[in-house]
Amino acid sequence: MLRSGCENYMYAHRAFIGLLGGLLPFICFALGGVTAWKSMSDTYWSAALVPFVGVLCAAGFFLLVYGIFAYYDLRDLAVNVTAGVSAVCIALFPTSSSMPEDAVILLGVPPHISNILHYIFAILFFAALFINVMFLFPLGKHRWANYVYRVCGCFMLIGVPLVFVSIWLTETFLLVPFSVAWIIKGRKLFYGFGARR
Repeated sequence: MLRSGCENYMYAHRAFIGLLGGLLPFICFALGGVTAWKSMSDTYWSAALVPFVGVLCAAGFFLLVYGIFAYYDLRDLAVNVTAGVSAVCIALFPTSSSMPEDAVILLGVPPHISNILHYIFAILFFAALFINVMFLFPLGKHRWANYVYRVCGCFMLIGVPLVFVSIWLTETFLLVPFSVAWIIKGRKLFYGFGARR
């Protein structure tokens, strides 16, 4: 009974992480308007501030908890803790590209330093998501699930060159496949379909 309850919690945890990631680009676009087309990060200084920071911090927290619960697998621990910490730091250190002149940043960090930290953590965050989906998820025993994970990983790669068109498009191509993979990981569509290794 206890084992079954823990497994159900982990499935729900994975699905919730996926849901948060998949909704973020569209929430930012809906509330940030034209600003979002440039980058989700630019919506920090718009009406999308609260959901942007809230979703990132929530996703970061859940990734951290997931990574800590996966302490028995150092790969899961390293990748998910990196993703979780990075997600929270993205929210704490906004980009300065659309920053109002009177803006105040956490701990009084100068705007140019906040900008550098923001992009460093953004790169770490997306790299960790990609490693999870493309290399860790497919280590499971379920062939169809592994195939879907790799397809999601390929879509994430396709999004990278789109940075020359719109950073928002790149972010969306990275987050939506990540979301699909995590939601599948969090559901038993067939017996054990979403299970870990």
